[in-house]
Amino acid sequence: MALSSTEAEYMAISDASRHAIWLRTLYTELGFNQPSPLPIFVDNKGSVDLALNPVHHKHTKHIDIKHHFIRQCLEDLTVELKQIPTNENFADVLTKNLPFARHSLFSGKLGVLTKD
Repeated sequence: MALSSTEAEYMAISDASRHAIWLRTLYTELGFNQPSPLPIFVDNKGSVDLALNPVHHKHTKHIDIKHHFIRQCLEDLTVELKQIPTNENFADVLTKNLPFARHSLFSGKLGVLTKD
């Protein structure tokens, strides 16, 4: 269980990296080589900093070691983290109550049709 939104995002990044590795393996087996790291877009600066900093802090000692897998993925260049501003995070339409204009914009960017 995460004790903060930063920890929750950090755990989600780790999980996303496992999925990215699975997809990379699948693509390779299908004959589509992936020469560059797969990007993972994150809007939480604290979780990106935590993933990029291999030093253990007293605030992170309770995080299960399996979640630190993201650090190995970054070192191996399997994935790369890209910070995205919150106001450009299209996934927010799936998790937040947004004003109509932003909801419509993000839904359109995701390819979801909205009724006018």
